[in-house]
Formats: sequence, structure tokens, C-alpha cells
Amino acid sequence: MNTKEKKLIAVFLLIAVPYGGYHLFCACKNWANKPIEMKYMPSLFSSSIPLIVKTSPQTLKNNVSPKTKVLSVKFSEEMKRGYCAWCISSEKTVATPKTSGKKAVSFSNDFLTCSLKVKLKPDKIYGLTLNPPKHPTFRSKRGKVLPPYAYIFATANKDGSPTEIPQALIDKVNKYNKIHTEK
Repeated sequence: MNTKEKKLIAVFLLIAVPYGGYHLFCACKNWANKPIEMKYMPSLFSSSIPLIVKTSPQTLKNNVSPKTKVLSVKFSEEMKRGYCAWCISSEKTVATPKTSGKKAVSFSNDFLTCSLKVKLKPDKIYGLTLNPPKHPTFRSKRGKVLPPYAYIFATANKDGSPTEIPQALIDKVNKYNKIHTEK
């Protein structure tokens, strides 16, 4: 090769990720075989999965009113009617909220929000797992499975002060829910 000629070598990596998605990366090297960059390329090859974009009350909030009657989650896309799983958390240190009413679970008209009617008590750490691995029933209208989500929060004490959520539990929840917060 002539020293004035330069070549660029590009290697594309298509990596499958959990729940049916793909990530495309491009690794480039210059003519001297030195790396230039490794770049993430969201592309036509990526297939999106439904995610939880908002919870009410907010996940890990530690001063939720015990008078709260409804828990809700908002999804990034329309979900299938009748497909949902609000399950007992595997965390031994949390309580499971008692459900209220015959039809405790409901979807909004646009199927972007799912709600659960509950009865809460003061000074408790509550937890539910949405779509745990053994019960992956929340699905988008397109049939994509929602990744598992740990929904943990605490009710305020009788005097209104927050209930402490242990840092180890906060760290565990943040790690478990990471796919829902990555952009």
C-alpha cells in the first residue's frame, strides 16, 4: 500500500440483549490498526421493548400517605388488555399491599397505565414485583414482554415522618430496575 493511501477498517457488532432487543456497535480502526472509537449505534436493527416510565407513588419514595388507595404504573407503549402480573416481592423485608375491591387491577382506556387498588398501613415498606421471571405476563400490544420491575415504597409514620428504606434494598432495587432507567 502506498503510504499516502489510508484505509479505515470498520467492524460492526450486533449484540442480542434480553427481551428481544438488539444493540449495534461499530468499532473502527485507522490505517495503522489503532482504534479510533467504539460507538453505540441505535439503528433500524434495534427493537424496542416496553418499559415502565413512571410509578405512582414513585418507586423508593419513603413518605407515601397510608391513605393512598391506588398504585399505578405507566408504560412506554400500549399494553395488551388482560395481560398483567402484580406479584408478591421475593424480598423478605417488605410487606405486600392488600388489594381492595373485586376488580383490583385496571387499565386506562389507552392501555398505557395499569392500576392496583390497595389498602395501606402506616410505617411499612411495601413491595411488589411486576412481571417476575416466573410470571412474565405484562406484554405490549406488539407482544413484547415487559422486563421485571421491583416496585418498592414506604408509607409515612402516623406522625407523617418518612419510613427509612435500608440502603442495601435501595441499591438492589436500582440494580434490578436498571433496564427501565437506561436511555
